[in-house]
Amino acid sequence: MKMVESDQMQARVEKGGTPRPPTTTPLEPGKLTEIIADLTKIMKEAVRVRRGSQDLVEIEIEKIERVTRELRRVAEATPDQTPDATIQSILKNTEDIKKKLSIIETQGPKTWSQVAAGRIAQPAITAQAQRQQAVERRKNREIIVTISDLQQQETTFMRPLDKILDAIRSREPRQATDDIVTLRRLPRGNYLATVATETSRKALENNGDWLQAIAPSAKVKRHTYTVWAHGVRIKAIDISKQEEAIAIIREANQRLHPGLDLVRVAWTMRTLKQGKPYGSLIIETGSIEIANRLITQGLAHEGEIKYCDRFIKEARVTQCIQCNQFGHMAKMCKNQAVCGQCAGHHHTSECEETATARKCALCKGNHTAWTRTCIHRRREQDRANLALQITPAFYGQIQDPTRLVEDHQKPAATSRHATDEGWQIVEKGRRGRPSHLTVAARAPDQTKLSMKRPRRDSTPQTMDVDSELEIAVTNHQGSQLVVINHE
Repeated sequence: MKMVESDQMQARVEKGGTPRPPTTTPLEPGKLTEIIADLTKIMKEAVRVRRGSQDLVEIEIEKIERVTRELRRVAEATPDQTPDATIQSILKNTEDIKKKLSIIETQGPKTWSQVAAGRIAQPAITAQAQRQQAVERRKNREIIVTISDLQQQETTFMRPLDKILDAIRSREPRQATDDIVTLRRLPRGNYLATVATETSRKALENNGDWLQAIAPSAKVKRHTYTVWAHGVRIKAIDISKQEEAIAIIREANQRLHPGLDLVRVAWTMRTLKQGKPYGSLIIETGSIEIANRLITQGLAHEGEIKYCDRFIKEARVTQCIQCNQFGHMAKMCKNQAVCGQCAGHHHTSECEETATARKCALCKGNHTAWTRTCIHRRREQDRANLALQITPAFYGQIQDPTRLVEDHQKPAATSRHATDEGWQIVEKGRRGRPSHLTVAARAPDQTKLSMKRPRRDSTPQTMDVDSELEIAVTNHQGSQLVVINHE
């Protein structure tokens, strides 16, 4: 049949006629509907991301090219007919996707901060920032009273709290003692008094007459502000000799920080166990001005200015070794002992089960309670990372939670702009590591990177469990991705 058609066409050409094109294969019924359904499925399976104020999706190039080929077959199957508006629109959108792909390929992969900035839950940022600021304001109105004599501590424990509070309010300074709102006992036999204003708290700290209403040996535990000093030589500061260690730091900072008022210096247990020559020193001061000045100007030590930043207690992951719950330590725990190996009602050190019988005490999964992949552990780590990001750099600084959301919607911390001469201007972003690395690690266009490094120390010396920062960024091998507008 094909030979006959070829002979007829050749005969027309020899006679000077116009060859008639061969008949085309008719369009299969429902073919266009299948292509549209396939394209709709690709869009639903695409990974949604947010860049700035735009909602985008990531689609593999191979899928887009497959749809393009099918559309071209449909268009070529009916040359005598004009393609309808639907096919023309789909073809135009496909070409636009290819153009955007060529632009994105020249931009390189996104950074962690770019991925994280588009996937942070805005209500979570605002809610946690408001809670954290409320806790900080309340702590500025609290006073902790300690009783050094054990016999007096037992005698005071037998007295009703309302009687103790009435006795305190009858002492000087009357204006400050009248502002005491509540008084409660702490687990270690100390007492926590909450006052109405920060001015009254300072007045009670400066006048100790009211303490006699509690016990003769009662003293105020000073309200301190903690700062980290990084890169300090460990052997140069002996924390077992507090007065000597504080005197060394004061002498080195006479000109940089005159009248430096320090309450305590300490190393974390992890820093001492690592055996490294340098570490991060915990510095507690009773003045918010001194703490902020240390953060701004640093600490002079052994001829160098050591970098200082604010200690953020909320940015730590604390897990109890008795009940394996997060948020407290074993010495403060009142819960029943739960094994971290098999979730039994005994201490982890007393467990006799084999490794195959592991059961998480938190999520009941087949792993130990301290496994980093546990959903409870990951949730706590995300909370700590968010606290690290939203906490102000200085004490006494209050941030607007709504501005925190706007800051997270901005482009990456380091962005590049090309000038007319071809140079690139790099804008310096916020100091520190990007937040929400766990979310950023799930981005499919990140190169594979697996490393462990210890988080910057932010834990007092009594912390039971510390955590390391894990970064595990995955990449879909053999797949190129395209980002398109999702409207």
